[in-house]
Amino acid sequence: STPSMSAASGRPTPWILTTSSWTPSACSRILMTFGSITRKNSACISLVIDKDKTSYEALLALSAMLKVSSNAYKDERGYKFRLMNLYSSTVSFGAVRYGNKYLFNILLECPLDKFIESSFSSLESKVFKTYKDLIYKGFAHDEAKLMLVKGRMIRDNGDTTANPFFMALEGLRKNFFPEATFGYPPCGDNTRIMSLTFDDLEKALEAVRKADAYIGSVGFQKKGREFGKLFSIGEKAPEWKFDISVEDKVSDLSLIKDGITSSCIAIGYQIEAEQGNKGHALKNILSKVLSDDNSPLFQGLREEKGLTYGVDVSFPKGDKAMIVSSVIDAKNVDEFIKTTDKLLSTCAESITQERLDDIKKAIKTSIDDMFGEPTTYALALNKSVLNQSPSTADELMKLYDSITLDDVKDAIKSLKKVGSFTVNPSKEN
Repeated sequence: STPSMSAASGRPTPWILTTSSWTPSACSRILMTFGSITRKNSACISLVIDKDKTSYEALLALSAMLKVSSNAYKDERGYKFRLMNLYSSTVSFGAVRYGNKYLFNILLECPLDKFIESSFSSLESKVFKTYKDLIYKGFAHDEAKLMLVKGRMIRDNGDTTANPFFMALEGLRKNFFPEATFGYPPCGDNTRIMSLTFDDLEKALEAVRKADAYIGSVGFQKKGREFGKLFSIGEKAPEWKFDISVEDKVSDLSLIKDGITSSCIAIGYQIEAEQGNKGHALKNILSKVLSDDNSPLFQGLREEKGLTYGVDVSFPKGDKAMIVSSVIDAKNVDEFIKTTDKLLSTCAESITQERLDDIKKAIKTSIDDMFGEPTTYALALNKSVLNQSPSTADELMKLYDSITLDDVKDAIKSLKKVGSFTVNPSKEN
């Protein structure tokens, strides 16, 4: 079935899809033809959960426990749940922070040769019904498995937090961007992880059961090389609001750390740029304008002064902040900060239309690659319905083409230094 059309906009009336309605008829189908041959079909279910319903740590632990439990799950006929073996596919659960909400994701990847002779709707109904049943069946209350899951989460946190780049980002966030969303350990807080109980996982599971669901699926239809593009249009995504005050006096802080050999630095700037889809496109362009091999930062910091091998410019999602990061020698920290500030304050007028056009061409190539591969396409569909952003390569490229040279220059001119944080090796090392 197809959604009704809105008389006002001529666009499909939005779906709100819940776990009680994960059926083929609850989604719209649009056939698209691609020139390249795919190696696998993919489907992704994203469940959107309010942060006050459960904790991030509980959702991550739940994702691992459900994967473990799937090996022992039996259906109504007593057959063991063996989707991965039966279809030679891979399945993963996971959770991510998303604005002021969490996403609980179920991702399936399956080989082309298993499904090219079957209808896509059959694949969809089997996969989604099975995992809906598993979500309602729950997880095994196995204390030993829960301890192993918590131990793995603590270990993953440790691997990340021991990285000097993470320390630099975390130092920048704590001192200058306390409300920002970047710089947190990937598995959450270690104390909350160790205190997780089965009651916490049950609460998380209940939140998953009641969550709104967004489905992105990409796979082969039986005839020809047409993709069956299956997805739902959900409610409007949350708007990210983040305001920081910039004082006239900024601080360049550092941490001396044993066991590392090079300094990792993160410099934070406030940026005034449009939010939403256009803002996201503008920031993606800015990251390349400012930090690729032809950028003023790369040319000035590496080619002219030899202060670093490379530099990265990033924009934390939802935060009005820009971060310049790099690996440098400890003796070059002050010069690196001073040079970066100077380059950013003067580079706006050096950006040409030809340079912007070249970057847009490179972005178009990456967009074509993303929409030409089912797994990244399925994930992109979910992001598009959550963000109310373009869901085709042509629409997305039109968004990037709408960014003008003046947009780029104005954003660069709006930059205001907030502070920096550097992780330096100890003098003994």
